[in-house]
Amino acid sequence: MQNDKLIRFQSLQMVYEQNWLHFRHVENERLWFTNIFALIVAGTFVFAAESGLRHELWPLFLILVIVSLLGLQITIRLSWTALSLSNHIQAIADELGISAIVGIPVRRDSQESGLLARIRRSAQFLFTVASAFMLFYLMMFGVVLGLLIYTIKLNTVSVA
Repeated sequence: MQNDKLIRFQSLQMVYEQNWLHFRHVENERLWFTNIFALIVAGTFVFAAESGLRHELWPLFLILVIVSLLGLQITIRLSWTALSLSNHIQAIADELGISAIVGIPVRRDSQESGLLARIRRSAQFLFTVASAFMLFYLMMFGVVLGLLIYTIKLNTVSVA
């Protein structure tokens, strides 16, 4: 019986560690993708500024619009993966009895219902790192879409 408990504890400990490593990997993936995206956008903006905002640049801005949407999609997917891993980590920490030791806050009952519980969950989502990344990609999408529309408008004015 004691041996079974030890094996279970060691198994849970191993799963806990792997979930933490995967969680960190997902966070690093999101950061690296965002860094690369920011470099691409910055380089494009510098190129557009140096060459003058001309109507020939619309394909470049169209590509940035597509990359912005792709970045948003990847961020949403990685955020859900991180949330799932975080829930797994929390459940394992609760099972091992180490939530207080590792500084994981005690989970509130996710079965709460009512307007206040819904508002609390919405506020917790709005003020997360994941929502900041999503907001960044949405803002970049808006900026690049505006530049795309402007360059297309320049194209129609120069043709007419």
